[in-house]
Amino acid sequence: MVVRDSIMGHISKTQENRWFVIQNNESGEPGIILFGHIPLGLELDTGQPNLSVFLTEDEVEIAVNNIAAIPDYYKDAVESDSIKFQGESGKYPT
Repeated sequence: MVVRDSIMGHISKTQENRWFVIQNNESGEPGIILFGHIPLGLELDTGQPNLSVFLTEDEVEIAVNNIAAIPDYYKDAVESDSIKFQGESGKYPT
């Protein structure tokens, strides 16, 4: 389930939803600025209005693939150490 954070571009230290996608207003892959996971105890402040947060890696993977319009974009980005992926994946080795 996607949740748009009520505080612009912020994931708090205790927020359950730790998986995220930051987008700009472009469509497709160029619209993805950054995505990944923030460990519990850390905060994310982006200042970007287009922050979507998710509870699971599966949810963020589906969202990223849909935004990019490329079926395996998330997997390929994680496995290739893309600069757009932040954190660690529990699904794909890096």
